[in-house]
Amino acid sequence: MCGIAGFYGSKLPTQKNIIKSSKLIRHRGPDANGVIVLKKDKLVFIHRRLSIIDIDQRSNQPMEYENTILIFNGEIYNYIEVRKKLIAMGHKFKTNSDTEVLIHALKQWKEKAVDFLEGMWAFAWYDNNSKKLILSRDRFGEKPLYYFLKEKNLFFSSEIKSLSALSSKRFMINFEKIEEFLKNGYKSSFKDKNLFFKDVFQIKPGSLLIIGKNKKIKKIDYWKRKRNIFNKKISYREIIEKNKNNLIRSVKLRTRSDVPIGFCMSSGVDSNGLISIAKKKLKQKIIGYNIYSKNKNYDEYGLTKKSAKKLDIKLKLVKVPRTNFLKYLKKIIQSRGYPLFTISYFLHWFMMRQMKKDGIKVSISGSAADEIYSGYIDHFNQFLYQIKDDRVLLAKTKSDWHRYFKRFIQNKNLRKDDLYFKNKNFREHIYDKYPHEIFVNKKKPKFYEKKFSTDLLRNRMMNELYYEIVPVLLHEDDLNSMNFSIENRTPYLDREIYDFIQTIPTKHLIKNGYLKSILRDSLNKITPNFIIKNRKKIGFNASIYDYIDVRSKSFKSIIESKSKIFNIINRKKFYEFILKNKSPENSKLIFRFLSAKFFLDQNTRL
Repeated sequence: MCGIAGFYGSKLPTQKNIIKSSKLIRHRGPDANGVIVLKKDKLVFIHRRLSIIDIDQRSNQPMEYENTILIFNGEIYNYIEVRKKLIAMGHKFKTNSDTEVLIHALKQWKEKAVDFLEGMWAFAWYDNNSKKLILSRDRFGEKPLYYFLKEKNLFFSSEIKSLSALSSKRFMINFEKIEEFLKNGYKSSFKDKNLFFKDVFQIKPGSLLIIGKNKKIKKIDYWKRKRNIFNKKISYREIIEKNKNNLIRSVKLRTRSDVPIGFCMSSGVDSNGLISIAKKKLKQKIIGYNIYSKNKNYDEYGLTKKSAKKLDIKLKLVKVPRTNFLKYLKKIIQSRGYPLFTISYFLHWFMMRQMKKDGIKVSISGSAADEIYSGYIDHFNQFLYQIKDDRVLLAKTKSDWHRYFKRFIQNKNLRKDDLYFKNKNFREHIYDKYPHEIFVNKKKPKFYEKKFSTDLLRNRMMNELYYEIVPVLLHEDDLNSMNFSIENRTPYLDREIYDFIQTIPTKHLIKNGYLKSILRDSLNKITPNFIIKNRKKIGFNASIYDYIDVRSKSFKSIIESKSKIFNIINRKKFYEFILKNKSPENSKLIFRFLSAKFFLDQNTRL
């Protein structure tokens, strides 16, 4: 895990810009740094190393091999297996690193090398013979890679601040994107290619950007997102056995490390499943980290502590300060160079800080299980619609929904078991809804989604995975963890897990009133039964009202201050609205307002 930046074009960046760009991503790689400048080819490679695999300096980057150069951020989890293939083909290795495996693989297979890789990555590889540069991101976009194009000059980096320094370009704020975020919530943030800064783009997940000697750019999607082709002959028992094996293999690969590992641990089946596999199947020494909350609606500590005791693992409780909330929020946004999307990642930041203090260099999270296995409340409503032609299954599932599940649902629309029978296109709950009067521009935002499947539930899950939820989680996980020089890994985002789940008929996704039934049943006799049977979904969360009083002088001063946020927010109407009640919806809006305001104040001039 590292930070990378670079340039390929017609006029080299100044030495001053190169140094500044490198310094701005030092937190991503404090263990070593390296720079290669090819003056004749007009190429710059910058690397900051966080040593995880083969921590010896022999594995520092940029790495060179047979007239090629590589800078790489991430991990190739199956590097041992790929290394064996390459050795059989005559390759010889000088290190035990995944970086050397990657550069050999690229030399051997060129852009086809990514087909052999299981991992998370953002890399830049230059072939000095063909004068070809290849940039790539992993299939799900776990690792960031931003770029800026100016005529035939390409600048790229792991972070936008570093990109700005290298290119001497002060990127302007994209106010339309900020407005979209404030109106709709975080799920709109990665629905298109536009970011919070203008002229900055990301390499698309699962793609290659190839720049030839003539500086022409070619984009290739190396990973085709599989659409549902269901295996109707497979039994549920076979599904569970195959999925269990996939999970164990994925956790085994993602716990390969030469440095200490910590697990983000909530009371849910997602994180506990990974921890249980690592402890019971792989016999690993585990440290779990949980967020403490005095708010009973969000407190998971009791159940998490019970699970840790059952599994005989060490549990570290992280207490988030209840004072100086605004000070901390400003500091976090300043260090990241980007707003926080939700208050959950305010809490997560303190968890990463504690891991750093404890010497942890790799964190494991349960992100994306909900989108892979179907874990959201509205998935149940969509599931009911999807099985409507199976009268027996529908009757049984409706009964389970009313008996076990309905009491957990707060959204009035989702409390209707026939919601999608009446309107298959209902999407009103996905974006947050607020009175138009609280915004300067009262235009109502439109919701849109990509069509992946005719299956209502699977189509929603894939939109969540690729556009609405998982990109946000990965973005936040990366920025928070790398702020403390910690590598974050996500075992559920595994190619074989994903591909296999796409072949499973939808009718198997929910059983006996349980979301994520395949995941739960795969973890039977591995994860504590009280975790598997727990239907209530909490996760790391909090209410803004636990940290601030919107009637206080300090908050009023924020409302009365000068800020470009009030080109989007109607100051008076907004404040009147949030004073009316302390609803969860208003809590989310207030946090977004503060996050966006501090971001704008730090990046714009009045």
